[in-house]
Amino acid sequence: MVCPFLYRPAQLTTVGKRACLWLSDLLMDLRNLTRARDDLRFRGVKGTTGTQASFLALFDGDHEKVMMFVSHAL
Repeated sequence: MVCPFLYRPAQLTTVGKRACLWLSDLLMDLRNLTRARDDLRFRGVKGTTGTQASFLALFDGDHEKVMMFVSHAL
């Protein structure tokens, strides 16, 4: 015979508390990710000097491909 007290579902209060704690953690993580995203600065793809020499080498000297890439990347 199985004891009826061993396999009881969790109390509604316990389930609600767990859900609130999970939601609280999720919201704190979202806030941290948003803050990190807003604080990070995008340095761009042109490099520190702003030249496109590395892109010209990458695209075998095709200036049109470089301009298309830069227009989509920025």
